[in-house]
Amino acid sequence: MRVLTTQQSSAGKLKAGETRIITVPQVPANATAVAISVTAIKGTAAGYLKAFPGGEAQPVSSTVSFNAGQIIANYATIKLGVGRKLAIFNKFGAVDVNIDLQGYYLPPFTGSVGVIAYARVLANGTVHASFSSTGTITAVKDLSGGVGSYLVALNGLADVLNFASVQVTPISPASGIVACGVVVVSGLVSRVKCADSTTGQPRDAEFMVTVMA
Repeated sequence: MRVLTTQQSSAGKLKAGETRIITVPQVPANATAVAISVTAIKGTAAGYLKAFPGGEAQPVSSTVSFNAGQIIANYATIKLGVGRKLAIFNKFGAVDVNIDLQGYYLPPFTGSVGVIAYARVLANGTVHASFSSTGTITAVKDLSGGVGSYLVALNGLADVLNFASVQVTPISPASGIVACGVVVVSGLVSRVKCADSTTGQPRDAEFMVTVMA
């Protein structure tokens, strides 16, 4: 179900630095979070979007990164703000945005939906900055996987992985947009593979790992 399309909104495209807040329709009043897809459509400049609870502070990681003129989507689980509010922020240029509702979460997850841990992983596989309320995130280059392959370990987070989701958001360089995907190798270790989104060729890249629950 589409809950936002700026192409049909009187407010038009999201401008640089703009945050737009919407009320998610047809979701129970006691819903704590939503599963959504966020699509950036033909931005006038390379940039990124952040989806987050309406009325709360922006997260560290972006939801989707895009190049000028590109159409690209990403999936995310976002906690809802008071009154089922959802915010979307655009950093650079002007861009049309679609947000599609995929599902929602109900109690007993109240109060437990949000970022449990995150880490910024550099292209060489080292962790540049991280946060975790219960454990640590470490990363190394996956030499057996070749260029653009990394192994990410979620240390001390076994108790939350039964109901948590792991998101990977590439931090694209100026020379192009990179896409990264994640595959679980074992319960606590995931393999992240990054590639140039235009050519499809594997590429080392910087990215954010976020554990949401």
